[in-house]
Amino acid sequence: SSIIAAFCILVYVFINSWIIGIEILVFLVVVYFIVKRYNPLLVKLHKQRKKIGDEFTSLTNESIRGIREVKTLGIKKRLIKNMLNINSRLLDKSIEEVSLNTKYKTTTSILRNTLEFFIYASCIILLFYGKISLDFISVFGLNFNFPVPLNYLITICFIVSIMNMINLIDGLDGLAAGVSSI
Repeated sequence: SSIIAAFCILVYVFINSWIIGIEILVFLVVVYFIVKRYNPLLVKLHKQRKKIGDEFTSLTNESIRGIREVKTLGIKKRLIKNMLNINSRLLDKSIEEVSLNTKYKTTTSILRNTLEFFIYASCIILLFYGKISLDFISVFGLNFNFPVPLNYLITICFIVSIMNMINLIDGLDGLAAGVSSI
């Protein structure tokens, strides 16, 4: 349902301003390629880390069950060396996974902020050239017409407040798209 709501919003944006619509489409294409690049790497690293963790758990369980054999055979040092080796590999994979995840989140955050900046800039440019404005507001059937200077001020306040409201509710999946479509 959030995909349908997002599509409806995109169509509405294109109807009202093709410039902002193109900005959003370019952003979506770039994000798609970033996700396509990072997601398989993150999944692969997670599987490798899990495999090493399972190996450590298996070795630990065998050691606990065979504690008498470890004492009698004198393989305690070798067992500790194996556990330290596995722990070291597990730490390396965990650090690699966290590093890649941080790069992914940083990249998408920069793109999101860049998109917001360009949409704000586009709205200011469109407002300046008179392509978007709130000439009147209708409240309970009463129409209020505004003079030009007040019209620009109200339009700017309206655009900034709407964008900030969407940013505020954007933390929940699909909520921003659903509310925006309403």
